[in-house]
Amino acid sequence: MLLLAFGLGARSLDRDAIWLDEYFSIYDSGAGPYGPLTPADIWNRVAERNPWHSPGFFILLNGWGRLVGFEPAALRAFSLLFGVLAVAMTYPLGRVLASRRVGLYAAVVLATSAFFIYYTHEIRMYTLIAFLSATTLLVYHRLMRAGQTVPVGLLVAWFGCCVATVYTHYLAAVPLGVLGVYHLLFMPKNRRWWQVSGVAVLAALAFLPWFSNLLSGLELAADAETLHARALSSRRLLELVARLFGNGSLLLVGLTGVLVLLKPNRQTGRLLFLAFGPLALFLILNRLFQIIPDTRIRYLLSLWPVLAVVVAVGLTRLQRWPALPLVGLAVWAASGIVILDNSDYLSTVGGVGYVFPLHQVDDVMREQSQPGDAVVYYLSDDMARITYERQADYYAGWRGLVSLFIEPRADDRARDVVREAVLAQLEGRTRVWLVHIPGDPVTGWDVFTSALAARYRLCGPVLQSATLQVDLYAVSADQCARQALAQ
Repeated sequence: MLLLAFGLGARSLDRDAIWLDEYFSIYDSGAGPYGPLTPADIWNRVAERNPWHSPGFFILLNGWGRLVGFEPAALRAFSLLFGVLAVAMTYPLGRVLASRRVGLYAAVVLATSAFFIYYTHEIRMYTLIAFLSATTLLVYHRLMRAGQTVPVGLLVAWFGCCVATVYTHYLAAVPLGVLGVYHLLFMPKNRRWWQVSGVAVLAALAFLPWFSNLLSGLELAADAETLHARALSSRRLLELVARLFGNGSLLLVGLTGVLVLLKPNRQTGRLLFLAFGPLALFLILNRLFQIIPDTRIRYLLSLWPVLAVVVAVGLTRLQRWPALPLVGLAVWAASGIVILDNSDYLSTVGGVGYVFPLHQVDDVMREQSQPGDAVVYYLSDDMARITYERQADYYAGWRGLVSLFIEPRADDRARDVVREAVLAQLEGRTRVWLVHIPGDPVTGWDVFTSALAARYRLCGPVLQSATLQVDLYAVSADQCARQALAQ
């Protein structure tokens, strides 16, 4: 299952360009051209620029980049690592909460969840959240089941899980809060109970240095009217969570849920509380503060490991017919693997959708660019500059290049002003890479290319396809790179 999860995630590490949220992760962590930063620098940058988040993930990402490099695929591998570790921790979690068979089935369910696997190739904290959720539950239950003497290592792990959770993402603390309620209501108030509670209080105190920034983030969220306008209703939120977790279908989720409820016992009651208690709290928070639109269902990925355990328990209820659980797992896994290649799936249920192929431009730059070259993007989309400028800056920045965007203008005078401004920025550049889409009806294209040709020699297209073309311009023939025309 670990190899399967790794393979499904690894094949997408460099399949598409980074999008805006990934750029923010890169910038806040001080990766590549935006650093180097110390952990204290990252703490201050996130506090000043992005108090929507806590700084733990960005500090870890910076350390990871220092070890393996700051290229997009290398940074995405950090999310893949924790995605695989989340699958690994789901197995013992299912074993502790139910049985070894449940643990194995749960690992299969999580490893082939299309929505979860998608985030193993995104430079964000969501797979880390899932890993911490599973690990925290596992450590807690091992603590409560330990012998007379509590291993110090487990108490340290409990403290570390609690601190890491709140410093990774604010909403990652939702399952932790429900676990606190479970601890308060259902656990015997003995010496062990007080030890676990005391360590949790210490973890809460460790979050106090960041608490004022949390309040700043809450103020930003309270003022985000566009976010509130897009917030989901409780019914729609439940439907999307079920559909995303069920690989696009409500059938398997519904069937396994019914099977769990048909034979309720203390064990399944505890499991359902830990799985659906956080979901209920998410619904309440969204109802009160309107913070979860369809594009932010990913905030709930902390629930995926324990939901996988619930599905696994339902499948084990079919053990009277030994082939049925395996058939159910096979259908689940096949649907997840197939839907990963469905380009419409994630875009219709909160995914990123289309991202301009900056990674293909970067492939050309890696092989043929020289430090100091300029990369000019000429696209008809009026939002192109706002949408892609920062990501293009990242790709260019760590190769020593400069990236510029032409804003298409219908007005001749405005277009001339933009053109002259870009040409002024190209002053002193010996080579220019012009990126555009063949057949794209951009305004002023002929005028701009004529102005460019007056200053530079057209070396020819270096990359050409139906969706992307890169032309090289240089001040002289000897500055023209060897053309590598890729159809």
